[in-house]
Amino acid sequence: MGKDKESGKAFFKRMEKTYPNEFRADDSVLFCKMCDVPVTATQKCQVEQHRKTGKHASSIARKNKTGDNKTQTLLTTVKNDTADNDRDAIEFHKDLAKAFAQANIPFHKITHPAVKELFEKHTKYALPSVFTLRNKYLPQLFDETLTKLKQIAADQFIWVSLDESTDCEQRYVVNFVFGVLGVVKEFGRSYLFASKVLDAVNNSAIAAFFDECINELGVQKCKVLLCLTDAAAYMICAMDALIILYPKMIHFTCAAHGLHRVAEYVRDEHKDVNKLISNVKKMLTKVK
Repeated sequence: MGKDKESGKAFFKRMEKTYPNEFRADDSVLFCKMCDVPVTATQKCQVEQHRKTGKHASSIARKNKTGDNKTQTLLTTVKNDTADNDRDAIEFHKDLAKAFAQANIPFHKITHPAVKELFEKHTKYALPSVFTLRNKYLPQLFDETLTKLKQIAADQFIWVSLDESTDCEQRYVVNFVFGVLGVVKEFGRSYLFASKVLDAVNNSAIAAFFDECINELGVQKCKVLLCLTDAAAYMICAMDALIILYPKMIHFTCAAHGLHRVAEYVRDEHKDVNKLISNVKKMLTKVK
């Protein structure tokens, strides 16, 4: 009779017992305490490959250096310190992801040698992988930000702005921005709540996106007082349809968009003047 195949959970527990100071096992992941990253492995040879990497060796050397002391430590103390270090490392990684996201720094920059050298020199934590930042911490920050925005809008009168444009890949992207009315500290503040790629730009898609965002934000329909959009025909049609659901909402179109349309009309009506201005602009563009 053949030997039963070892489950992933049992394998992780076995690796934890084999290397108790280096790995920690959960139900679904084997975590390297030295490198502060999850290890993808289903066989012992894969674990050994990770242990032979330069990052793992340098992490062990750094932690041994910072942990050198002549005081004998009890086993229970070692266990508690390890748990505290894990919590501190997780908090450090989360703060790092938050700082990079707020500063609009791409996560892949964390792999740059200068960045790694800086953090490893001045902190006791190993830098997480780009995969860990994107798949573990960024979703947490996203959920926390949504919760914060919902708390800001809770039981408040709000204004909304909708705008649709194309990105670098020529996809139609619509953005939902809102602000709070009647609260002094919120004067002049606006918040981007959602962005969505549309398959087609029409009044039905815009109206559905607007209503979906309001429901997700948790604001009562009677507390939406103002909506600002451009003067595109599909935007006006969508807002006219939404008036039934949002009886107190007033729809405004952007004045800048209207002025732009006036300017386009003037340019079409005076083509010779437009050509003259265009040629003069071309001649003076490179003049120093």
